Amino acid sequence: MSSDSFPLFGIGSVVGCFVASAFPSQWSNRTMLPLVSLFGLLGSVMFLIASDLYIEMTAIFLIGAWAYMTVALTYDRLGELLNDSQKKRWWSLISSFLGGSYSAFALIFSRLASISMKEVLSAGVVLMGCQLMMELIQRSGVNVRSQD
Repeated sequence: MSSDSFPLFGIGSVVGCFVASAFPSQWSNRTMLPLVSLFGLLGSVMFLIASDLYIEMTAIFLIGAWAYMTVALTYDRLGELLNDSQKKRWWSLISSFLGGSYSAFALIFSRLASISMKEVLSAGVVLMGCQLMMELIQRSGVNVRSQD
């Protein structure tokens, strides 16, 4: 199943990018990022409790869509927070952090996966829940962009 999941993750990623680009411009990223976080949380929960291959594959698709909707909206959000000269540098740093975090999560939990995959998937659900909570907190907070 692992090798079969890569194409579904990729298709979910492409669909996620197209969906994120199709959001009406009047919908702020501040509103959309919490909504997109729900896709990741739903996919993670489905993957955790799935007993059927089709549900697992749907979960993988949703996680791919979540990942790239988040990436697209985060890049767009940088334009709301930074000037154009800072945007490229911060995007590079965020991308590096994302890749490093993914690698660290895989390394940290690889031993645990051989013992109990349910615990690894549960950790993923908790992390997705944390992202949703952070998105909701930032949505309810004040705008942190400095006034120039």
